[in-house]
Amino acid sequence: IALSAETDISVALAMAAIIGGAMFGDNLSVISDTTIAAVRTQGTRMTDKFRVNFLIVLPAALLTALILGILTAGQESAVTSGDYSFLKVVPYLGVLAAALLGMNVILVLSGGILLAGLIGIADGSYTFVSFLQMIAEGMAGMQTLAIIAILIGGLVEIIRFNGGIDYLLHMATSKIKSRRGAEFGIASLVSLTNLSTANNTIAIIIAGPLAKKIADQYEIDPRKSASILDIFACFVQGTIPYGAQMLAASGLAAISPVSIMTYSIYPILIGICGIIAILINFPNLKKQ
Repeated sequence: IALSAETDISVALAMAAIIGGAMFGDNLSVISDTTIAAVRTQGTRMTDKFRVNFLIVLPAALLTALILGILTAGQESAVTSGDYSFLKVVPYLGVLAAALLGMNVILVLSGGILLAGLIGIADGSYTFVSFLQMIAEGMAGMQTLAIIAILIGGLVEIIRFNGGIDYLLHMATSKIKSRRGAEFGIASLVSLTNLSTANNTIAIIIAGPLAKKIADQYEIDPRKSASILDIFACFVQGTIPYGAQMLAASGLAAISPVSIMTYSIYPILIGICGIIAILINFPNLKKQ
């Protein structure tokens, strides 16, 4: 918001860029909740899903950067460099490196927390007590998602026990005649679920088991099905006006979510890239 005010860039455009960046990071992160949900439900590895996902959305990222550059051409502002400490960046780099090396996600995140705490205590940013308080705040921030995930998991199991999953699977696959159609079916499932729940992680948790059944039936590589789940969930989440990200951005900027939607460049482009990837069978994966 401050950057927008200093450069005369439209605040709606600035907020849309923020949401696009958030969707980019969430979709491609090897430790994000959406990635974990996608790979767990499809039975693949985070690093394998990342490689396939990256190939599909790379054109969207590059084109978004080009469009943002054109839209903001000529908008300049003097920037004064502030103080920073490279040491405080080390925990982020450590988490990223460990995740890319394929370490268990719990060990990665726990190690990142511990490393950040030790550095903070060493340079006086934290005391041991305040460090524990920050951990508690972080856990509290995830309580809602954890409770919803547990409730959704229980609800889905009740639906499965009573034949609901088989019915939905039949409805979703009754018109499918090919692998391409099956991939579009997976994309439609997670998109409609996300429209209903306004939460991309929960949408993947709900649609994931159904997507796995479809993928197995039509021999879709789990790396591809996991990527489709994540891409289309982030596509919908980044464009709906009632999503948490859109509401948070519009609330901070005191503008309408609809005005931000006008500039939802990256979320729309990843949806287009996802559709094109299905149509042309890209990437053409060899069976693992």
